[in-house]
Amino acid sequence: MKVETCSFSGWKIYPGHGITLIRNDSKIFRFKSSKDESYFLQKQKNAKFRWTAVYRRLNKKGSAEALARRKRRVVKKAQRSVVGMDMALVNKIKKETNDERAKRRESALKELRERRTKAKTAAKSRPKPAAAKGKSAAPTQKGSGNKGR
Repeated sequence: MKVETCSFSGWKIYPGHGITLIRNDSKIFRFKSSKDESYFLQKQKNAKFRWTAVYRRLNKKGSAEALARRKRRVVKKAQRSVVGMDMALVNKIKKETNDERAKRRESALKELRERRTKAKTAAKSRPKPAAAKGKSAAPTQKGSGNKGR
């Protein structure tokens, strides 16, 4: 069952009811009653008539019941875990005080510094390969390869 809407009043038109008007430019207009059609042909503004759906929408008539039925959305907080950490550790970090947080940061920074110094000393103690040195020392000339052609 296809329900149309009135081109003037905005009310529903059920099958078997209403009037259809097809203008010379092939635009189709459907009206619920001859009253709607008459006002449309007189070029009246549908928002000025209190009985039209357009007027009721513009002047917020009958929308109080719709507002009462509307449900409010409640935001639900979801606990998401951090990759590489379990939720128990995340909750422990959340609950710690500023002093505990500062101590934890200092110990983490100290550990990071130690790892970096070990990596630097290990890099300095390794001998550099001699083959790489010879290649970088040889100068290269640009454009010398295509002259014979």
